[in-house]
Amino acid sequence: DAGSYAKEEGTSSAAPQVSGAAALLLSVPGVKPGDVKTILTSTAALPAGGIADKNMFGAGILDVYAALQKVAVGVTIISPIGTGGKASGTIGNIDPVETLRPEIRIGVLQFTPDQIKITVDGVNIPPLVGTAPGYTIENIQQSKTVGGVTTPVRYDAVIRNLNLAPGTHTIVVIGTNPGPPVFTDTDTRTFIIQPHLWPQGRSMVSIPYYEFIANPDGSNGIGPENVIGTDFRFARWLPQSGRYAFYTSYGLKDPLAGFTPGDTMVTADGDSTVYSPLGIGYFADFGSAKPVLTHGKAISTKTFLIPLKGNGTGSNLFISWNMIGDPFNFDVPFAACLVDVGGSRISVQEAANRGLILPTIYSYDPAVGYTYRTLPDGTLKSWAGHWVGVTSSQDIKLVVPPAAISRKVNITKSTVPVGTTWTMQLGVHSKSLHDANNVIGVGGRSAETYDLQDVPKPPLVGPYVGLAVEHKDWGNRSGLYAQDIRSSSSNHSWNVVVSTDQTNTDVTVNWTSQSIPRNTRVSIKDEVTGQVYDMRTRASLTFNSGSDAATRRFTLTSRPASQDAVHVSNVAVRSGRASGVSSINFTLSSDASYDVKIVSATGATVNNIASRAAAAGNVSLVWQGRDNSGKNVAPGTYLVQIKATGTGGDSVNVVYPFAVVR
Repeated sequence: DAGSYAKEEGTSSAAPQVSGAAALLLSVPGVKPGDVKTILTSTAALPAGGIADKNMFGAGILDVYAALQKVAVGVTIISPIGTGGKASGTIGNIDPVETLRPEIRIGVLQFTPDQIKITVDGVNIPPLVGTAPGYTIENIQQSKTVGGVTTPVRYDAVIRNLNLAPGTHTIVVIGTNPGPPVFTDTDTRTFIIQPHLWPQGRSMVSIPYYEFIANPDGSNGIGPENVIGTDFRFARWLPQSGRYAFYTSYGLKDPLAGFTPGDTMVTADGDSTVYSPLGIGYFADFGSAKPVLTHGKAISTKTFLIPLKGNGTGSNLFISWNMIGDPFNFDVPFAACLVDVGGSRISVQEAANRGLILPTIYSYDPAVGYTYRTLPDGTLKSWAGHWVGVTSSQDIKLVVPPAAISRKVNITKSTVPVGTTWTMQLGVHSKSLHDANNVIGVGGRSAETYDLQDVPKPPLVGPYVGLAVEHKDWGNRSGLYAQDIRSSSSNHSWNVVVSTDQTNTDVTVNWTSQSIPRNTRVSIKDEVTGQVYDMRTRASLTFNSGSDAATRRFTLTSRPASQDAVHVSNVAVRSGRASGVSSINFTLSSDASYDVKIVSATGATVNNIASRAAAAGNVSLVWQGRDNSGKNVAPGTYLVQIKATGTGGDSVNVVYPFAVVR
């Protein structure tokens, strides 16, 4: 009948099957020829009714699967990664473990829990009882039942509550099956705990390890002081109120800038747990380098949902700035993220195309200030904080999947659109404060009004120095911009604002460009002094911030060089007969620096009247009728000599005669 055993007799039938079973058993490491008989007889299946005479009929029905299960024993250390053992990292550099409470996971095959022994640094780790370090049995895939008692034989042994110090540690696992025959398997793993180090000074940070410290009310009480101790200041932007909240080791402790802010509930798909501070970004200032002594767990398999505040229904704000962090201990491409809009999910690129979110992700580098990348580029960097700008009126969520990238992507410079005719990078510096990654330019498919090639600038936190292009003419998109690329039309001007909260401090504005065409002139005008500088012939200017640290304004202008040729016209000198004082007037056709002096009929210099820069237009000067030593000059004929140098380096000389009458 189908599904039943057929009866065959004779060694010619039995011998090849037993020989094949023996060959399979001997292919398993550790099985000796002398073990084969014991293994096959001890695992043979009994027919219904049992066997009355084993000497006559044998031990039972050959069960090769049961025999292989008995000898295919093993213990394998799965995590943490390290060196040595069966599943160690052997290719490339092995990253150190960053948490002081790593998850230790061991795969066990055909050993019952009482047949394994786990030691860490020579200390025995027993099954979990109470709060003492111990292992739990998880992921049970196979069990056996003997005498009505079911015992797992294929499972994971997991240790989650063992605290370890920074340094090198060794795990040893031994499994012993008493048999008969006796089988033993061993695995060893060495790994290094090296906490992540936040550098001295200012950084934009996040923490990718979830740790729960219970408050009396059952909420999570984890805070910065639990992982970095003292001498810190955390700052977090609150888009709903347009201000920074601060959490410090020495004063202010606003919970909205702590590790469990009540206004942002970061969760995961299918999980109501609030995983803060995962997914949240901060500015952090440290008096010294800080090792992050977390006992938390990296969660590497869930998809996280980071709430983002919209700019508010009916608000005239263009951007709601949100500080976020990478929730994983690995980097994630920005383009891999999704945006949740009322329960529906779209790609972050589609969300940018719909005007819901900026296509730019921002980071912070203390050496240069803000850096940014635009889709499809950009990376959420592990341990780093980022800015994203929300242009939706409603709140949305950034959906971050566990999509690790295979290589490091450096966020270094701004993204300049393809096809741009020329660009210039602008920076401002004051002592240890920097903001050097600002770009103006011309060309490509850029527009004179706002488009996605223009990059808005996130808020700064003090102490700071900052530079931005200001637009008050873009309606609800007005604001400060780190990148402003214009169309290819001939003339352009940029209103640049430089700000700092540092008083009586020298502030240097600098610029670099290797792509400005030879026939284009670019100048910068200091709106306080009126000075105009050719940006092709010098690379910086410096001013003092003063006692009130007021914003300093500059106008940058680009135009064809032919428009920069300076002309001097309408020269007139009027002398007073009685006083000997003369008024000198002339008109500059364009911005220029000028030198005016009085010379005698023989060409000798009598008086240096003025040497300064001026905008295009009328210039009026006064000569008191004295020479350079302060003596009144004699009546007679004199010449006023005017030399004007345009911002493009071109110059013109004009000589005008007049008489002094006394």
